Amino acid sequence: MNDFLVFYGACFFIGWCLGYGFYAYKRFTEVSVND
Repeated sequence: MNDFLVFYGACFFIGWCLGYGFYAYKRFTEVSVND
């Protein structure tokens, strides 16, 4: 059970990082295009 929680936590953390990175990249590209 402990390994499952670690695996779930890692997946959630990675997914959050990817989602946040994609959001930041999208904002950055929009700003660049507007300039």
